[in-house]
Amino acid sequence: MIDSSHNSKATLYCSVFVRCFCELNGCRKLEKMLRALYDLQLQHMLRPGRVVVGEFAPGEMYLAAANMANKVVISRLPSASAYASRIVPAREHLQILNINQTITSLAVGRFTTDAVVDYLFIGTSTEMVVYDVPQNREVFRKSTTGGATSITVGRTGRIKKTLAIVGGQNALQGFDEDGNEPLWTLTGDNVAVLILFDINKDGQIEIIAGCDDHQIRIFRETEQIFSMMETDTITSLAPLKDQCFVYGLANGTVGVYEQYERKWRIKSKSKPLSLLGFDMNGDGEPEIFCGWSNGKFEVRDRLNGSLLFKYQMDDPVAQIMEVGDLKHRGESYILVTSTEGNVKAFAIEDGSTKEYTVTFLQDAPQSESQDPVISGENRESSEKKPENVVENSVATKERSLFVDAGYQWSTMPDDAEVVIEVEPVLGSTDVSGDSDRKPHKNEVFSSQMQNFMRRDELLEAGGAFPNLFENPCLKFTVRTNIADYKIAGVVIFAEGVFSGESYYHRLPEKYMSSRAEFPIVIPKNTPIDMFVTVMAGQENRRYYFCHGELIRIKRFAMYYNILDDALESPEGYVTFQVHERINRFLLWASENFFLRSDVKAAGDPSGVVLKFRCLRDGAPLQVNMGGDGEVTIMTNCIDTAGDIVESIAEGMTIKLLSSRAHFPKAFNSLKDVFVQIDEYQKNRQRQAADIADRGSAIRSLLMKAEETKVLELWPEVRKYYLELRNQNKNVLSDFRIQIDAQAKFTSGLKLISQTIDKAARLRVGAAKTDLFTRCRSAVQNRDVQLLVKLMEFGAS
Repeated sequence: MIDSSHNSKATLYCSVFVRCFCELNGCRKLEKMLRALYDLQLQHMLRPGRVVVGEFAPGEMYLAAANMANKVVISRLPSASAYASRIVPAREHLQILNINQTITSLAVGRFTTDAVVDYLFIGTSTEMVVYDVPQNREVFRKSTTGGATSITVGRTGRIKKTLAIVGGQNALQGFDEDGNEPLWTLTGDNVAVLILFDINKDGQIEIIAGCDDHQIRIFRETEQIFSMMETDTITSLAPLKDQCFVYGLANGTVGVYEQYERKWRIKSKSKPLSLLGFDMNGDGEPEIFCGWSNGKFEVRDRLNGSLLFKYQMDDPVAQIMEVGDLKHRGESYILVTSTEGNVKAFAIEDGSTKEYTVTFLQDAPQSESQDPVISGENRESSEKKPENVVENSVATKERSLFVDAGYQWSTMPDDAEVVIEVEPVLGSTDVSGDSDRKPHKNEVFSSQMQNFMRRDELLEAGGAFPNLFENPCLKFTVRTNIADYKIAGVVIFAEGVFSGESYYHRLPEKYMSSRAEFPIVIPKNTPIDMFVTVMAGQENRRYYFCHGELIRIKRFAMYYNILDDALESPEGYVTFQVHERINRFLLWASENFFLRSDVKAAGDPSGVVLKFRCLRDGAPLQVNMGGDGEVTIMTNCIDTAGDIVESIAEGMTIKLLSSRAHFPKAFNSLKDVFVQIDEYQKNRQRQAADIADRGSAIRSLLMKAEETKVLELWPEVRKYYLELRNQNKNVLSDFRIQIDAQAKFTSGLKLISQTIDKAARLRVGAAKTDLFTRCRSAVQNRDVQLLVKLMEFGAS
């Protein structure tokens, strides 16, 4: 980075370089640019995501951050006039708050509009603390369900009060300024990050929660109105504009949703730790500021994700924040903090009206190939170039460069075609098994590929080629229509299927043929878009042609359609009524399942019965539709039933659907959970009383030990201190029991929340919303019988 103290000639060269860099990368013209303000050294290691900025004194902005010792460090921010200076605050200017618990989240905000300063909200593993920094006092603290892993402050829905909304293990809670709890609802998993945003422009602020189960859930007060499934844990969220928000995942993905539809995404090796939407160039469209775990600080375009600026910091980025300059209203600047306590401030300055006396962000001296970015835009451009030529990985480096050109390059016949086929196969092994067993992701695929990876050793030893389709799987076939035009390799990019989201299949060159077959296992019941690149050409070539094709795998491709009347009937089922014809039902089934040709042709108006075997765990599935429009889904997996109900509602455009469900294993387990919760509450009260009694005994023993020490009665002193040690061991043992009981209590609440969510997915529209509301009331009243009836028969 070039400082403004350098001569104007060097600064002019820097400005020309940055403008050329933006134009070459297709960036929009930037009317405003970033200028370095100051560099604040806190001399404390900070936790990522636990840094906030607030007005803790009238007209003064402060930074509050959680350090690695679980203390909150508070420092006043320098004025914007401290240009390009390095500032180390004196120890007396730092305020340290001892929390004595693991700090899981921080937030700032005000409960009322007439409040003069902000409150500091501190989340721990058990509670939320509201702290008044200027008065150095605790306003109140509240115990939370499963801790406070995320906090945001604001209004939501039709609730008139400003709330401190806390996300924890499987629950959202909202507290007002008096400590009351007007908002409480269940979530499917731990809430990692929260933002408030009007996503559908209905005039009400929704809660957007990123959860550890890879889902982004949208809540209107206590009602969950939508959810989006992603491929990894959500690490950060930030609102943008026009119903758009940006998200970051633990696997290095950053993307933008416009309402409920994802517009684009990029992928990196690093982890996005902080996101911010801020209009940098004054065009009314906020740019995306992103901080990464490798120290990169980037600015990207909201519309397509193109890179505008990049700056490399020495340490991972802990947080990116917008700071309002209170002395110059309307002006803001950007604050970038690192995990080592380095705080850099950047101001937005108009670069078109001044001679180039600003500091520009420019490329760090490292290769972009160290952190590749894959965007939807880039993949689309690659589809338009199907004849790209790439080097064959099988060719050895020792091969001479001075060989005949005909040996180096493949030729593609004019009538050459590449065909891709996908079909389910049962394999030769027994696929029947316990339907309740949860298979590991790509479990079958891994066992098959162990033999596949040893194919070279087996073939060289004279052994037979391994049977890749011994276990149930999807058979992926790639073939060419010309025998001499052989397949050298196949590259598949698919989100959420493979480790690293891509898979490369190849055979040794001497075994290349015009046909390639290999197994694939889809871990979830979701439609998968696969971009397949096939490298094909003649034998003994160093370069091959690439054929690209985008294919879609059906949502229930992992279910094999069978005609076995002896298929065991599942115990669980869900049944509902639709006003559609049999042919419409068969059309939906053919779009989502692999059906036999004779089943597709059958259009019996009296009804149709479809039987399947799951290729993951061998579980049976039966989907029936009668002539009266009654649909019955028979399966022991409530998740599969919910997936099919959602698919039918989407395919047949059903806005309201009520159903009757019976899943005894899933519903009856709730009774045991409620019994455990009741026991936990009773034991917790008894243990609290025991700990209080032991505390009194410890104080009494300590006083006696000190008295005997003064009297120099050393045998008595030894006896009292031994008793104190025993009491201390008992207290520690009680705390360990409490920790184990708390873990079981949290897992029980998680199971209840997930079961309610699964039962709600068996309904659509108002029936789903009513079920959520009634089930929450039943949980609060600890009425397990009512809860099970609601799940079975619905809220109507």
